[in-house]
Amino acid sequence: MIEERLLNAVLHIFALQAAGLEGAERAAARQRVLTYLHASVGLVNADTYIDLFDELTEVHAGTGESAILAQAAGITERLNTLLLGYDRQVALLRFLELAANLPEVALPRRIALQVASTLGLSPRSLEEVLAFLADPVRSARSGGHCLLLGGEPDTPFRGRLAVLHLPDAGAAPVAAAGGTTGASMGLLLITPLGADSIHLEGRALGQGACHLLRPGQVLRDRWGNELYLAQLMAAIAGGAETAPRVVLSGEHLEFRFPGSKDGLHDLSFSERDGRLVAIMGGSGAGKSTLLGLLNGTIPPRSGQLLLNGHDLHAEPSVARGVFGFIPQDDLLFEDLTVFDNLYYAARLCLAHRPEEEIVQRVHALLAELGQAATAGLKVGSPLQKTISGGQRKRLNIALELIREPTVLFVDEPTSGLSSADSELVMSLLKQQAASGRLVFAVIHQPSSKILRMCDALWVLDQGGWPIFRGSPLEAVAYFRSRGGLPDAEAAICPGCGSLNPEQLFDIIEARLLDQAGNPTDERKIAPLTWFRWYQDYEAARPSPSPPR
Repeated sequence: MIEERLLNAVLHIFALQAAGLEGAERAAARQRVLTYLHASVGLVNADTYIDLFDELTEVHAGTGESAILAQAAGITERLNTLLLGYDRQVALLRFLELAANLPEVALPRRIALQVASTLGLSPRSLEEVLAFLADPVRSARSGGHCLLLGGEPDTPFRGRLAVLHLPDAGAAPVAAAGGTTGASMGLLLITPLGADSIHLEGRALGQGACHLLRPGQVLRDRWGNELYLAQLMAAIAGGAETAPRVVLSGEHLEFRFPGSKDGLHDLSFSERDGRLVAIMGGSGAGKSTLLGLLNGTIPPRSGQLLLNGHDLHAEPSVARGVFGFIPQDDLLFEDLTVFDNLYYAARLCLAHRPEEEIVQRVHALLAELGQAATAGLKVGSPLQKTISGGQRKRLNIALELIREPTVLFVDEPTSGLSSADSELVMSLLKQQAASGRLVFAVIHQPSSKILRMCDALWVLDQGGWPIFRGSPLEAVAYFRSRGGLPDAEAAICPGCGSLNPEQLFDIIEARLLDQAGNPTDERKIAPLTWFRWYQDYEAARPSPSPPR
C-alpha cells in the first residue's frame, strides 16, 4: 500500500489540477480523487484525505498558473524517485484521466502532461493513453497498441472490452531470473464496453471506466468464461487463442496405493499451454503422486490422461519429447562447472546437433536464466556451496529446458530457498509459461506475490482428495466462505492486492476444540466433505461455454 507521505504528495498534484477547474468540473475531479482513495489506495474511510484535498485545492485556487506548474514540477520530481511499481502506474493513470477530455491549454491537462513526462511516459505513449481515455472504441479502431476483445458469440470470452497495452510506459518492473530488474509488463489498461458485466477478482467493473491490470489478475464475464493475463497478452500480440499447441486433460483420474484407500480421487481437468498451474496440499495429500500421474510415469487405476486428445497410456509415443520433469533433489555433478553441467546434459539429449549449436544453446540458456556470470564456477556440494541455492535450482531447471519440453513438471521448486530466491525461481517458471509452455509446479508455503504469478491453483487434501481448482485469487475467499468464516470477500486487500495463502491450510485443517478450548486431533471438516463441497462448487459454476 502507498505510504502516507507519498499519498499526500499525490493528493497535492490532484489539488493543483483541480485548482484550475470550477463548478461541475471541480466536483467531478473531487469524485475521481475519492474513487482513487477507495478503489486504488484501499481506504475505507477517506474523510481525512479528501478534506486535505479540498483544503489544498482552495489554497491554490487563486495562485498563478506559472507558480502552480512550478510547484507541481517540484512535487513530481520527488515522486519520480519514491513512487514505484503499481502505485506509480495507478497515480499516473488518474492524473491523466482527470485531464483527458480537457483542452490542451487547460491548466489541469498541462500539469498532467508535465507529470507524465517526469514519470517517464514517452510522448507517443502519452498520446495513446489520452486517446484511449477519451474514446477507447475510436482508439482501438485506429490500431496501434489498442484493440477490442470479446463481445461475439464465437469468441471464448463474451465480455466486450477495449484494451491498451504499452510495453514501455513507466511500468512496474518484473524480477528477472538473474535477480536484476528485468522485462516489464508495461501499462495494461482495459475499459469494459456494452451491457454485459465484467468482473475483476469478484468485483464488477464500471462500464466505460478505465481500469489498470497487474500480473495475476483474472477477468470473468457473466457466463463464467475467464480471461487470464497470458491470454490477453497473446491476443494483443496477435496470438491464435483458439489454436493451443498443447492441451493436457484428465477425465475422472483415480489411483490407489496397494492395500490403501489413499492415492488420488476423481480428478478431471483441462489445461493448455501458456499457463502456470500451482499444486498445493499438506503432507500426505498426494502432490508428488499427482505429478507422477500427470507426466505419465504412474498409470491411473481408472480414467484417462489425454494429450491433445490422445490417451497417453494407450499411445505413449505421443508424449515423447513433450514432457520435462524437474525433481526436488539436485541432479548436478558437484565437480563440474555450471557450464559443463548444462553442456554435457545437452550433449546427451541433443547428440544429433552440431557441436557449435550445442555450445551456443548452452550459453544462450545460461544468459536467459541469469547464470552467465557463474558459468565458470564449480557447482560444489549442498554443504560446500560455490553457487547459491537459488542458482542451483535454476541450473536444475536448465537441465530440462535445454531439451525444450512443451509441458514442464516441477516438484517443490522453492523448497529450502529464501523468499527472494523463491520469487526468482517462480518468476523463471512464469516466463517459461509465457513463452508457450504448460508448467505444473508443486509449491509449499508460497508468498502472496508467488501465488499471484500462477494462472491456476489446485489444492489437494489428505488422502489425495481434490478440494479446489480455479484462480489462486479466489481460493482464500472460497475456503473462508465454506469454512464459515466472516468477510470472505475481503480475502484480497483492495489496496495492494495481497492475500494470505497461509490461511488456506489453517482453514482446511482446522481442529475441533475440547471443553477447555484446546485443539483436538479431530478436524472440523473432513477431506471427503471438502471434496463434496468442491464437486458442488464445480457443478454450480456457470458453464464456460456461453449460450448460443
